[in-house]
Amino acid sequence: MNKSKKIIIALIAVLTAVALFLLGVMSLFIVGGDKLEDMLDKREDDLKTVVFQKEYSINDFQNMKIDCGCADVTFKPSQNGNVGVTVFGANDNKFSGEIKDKTLELNEIYGKATFRWARAIKFKGLHIVVKIPQGFDFPVDINVDYGDIDFETEYNSLLNVQMGTGDFEAISLGGKFDISTNIGDISIKNAKPYENSSLKTDTGDIEVDNVLNTKIISEADTGNEDVNGSDDSSGVTLTVTTDTGDIEVNDN
Repeated sequence: MNKSKKIIIALIAVLTAVALFLLGVMSLFIVGGDKLEDMLDKREDDLKTVVFQKEYSINDFQNMKIDCGCADVTFKPSQNGNVGVTVFGANDNKFSGEIKDKTLELNEIYGKATFRWARAIKFKGLHIVVKIPQGFDFPVDINVDYGDIDFETEYNSLLNVQMGTGDFEAISLGGKFDISTNIGDISIKNAKPYENSSLKTDTGDIEVDNVLNTKIISEADTGNEDVNGSDDSSGVTLTVTTDTGDIEVNDN
C-alpha cells in the first residue's frame, strides 16, 4: 500500500470516529443536558464500587491475559509478593478472574444481549487495577476495545497489547513489547527492549524517552519525526510508526 492510500485510510478512520462520537454526544443533548450530567455522575460513582477482588499466588500461573470491551487497566506495584486484582464498575458489571492451563485470565463478562461496545456508549466501562510484585516476569497479553492502559510500575518481560481506542502509558518497559492502538497516544518514560519491539498507532502521537543501545526505525506518514540516539550497530530494533501523528524518541 503506497503512502497516499495509507493517508486516505487514516483520514477516513479519523473522520468516522469523530462522526460517531459527535452523533453520540448530539443524541445525549437531544435527550437533555441533565441526562448527560446524570450519566457522568453515575459513572464517577460506579468507579467507587468494587465488583471483583482477588489475590493470586505467582506460583499458580505463568502467563496473564486480559480481554475487555471497555475498560481502563492500571498496573501498580504489589507489596506482598502476590498478584492482586481489583475491579471497579457498575453493579451490573460482571468480571471473571480464573487460572486456566497456567494462564491467569481476566475477562469482562457480557449478557446475551450485550455487545462489547455497548458498555462504552453507556459509560459503563470497568477500571481494572492489577498489582504485580517487583521482578514480575510473566508474559502479559492485553486486548481492550475502548480504554486506557497505564503501567505505573516497572515491567520487563513479554508484553503484547492490542487496543481499539485509548492511550498507553508506562514508566518503564523492558524485555520485548509490541503495543498497538488504532486511535490513541503511546508514551514510555524509560524504554529498554532486550528483543526487537514495536509501537504503533494509526492516529496519535508516540513519545519514548531514555532509549539506549537500540536501533530506532520510525515512520510518521503525516507528522513530524524527532529521533535522537539511535544505535545502528545494535542487535535490538525498536520500530515506531504512526499514520497520523508525531514521533519523538530520546536517549535521555
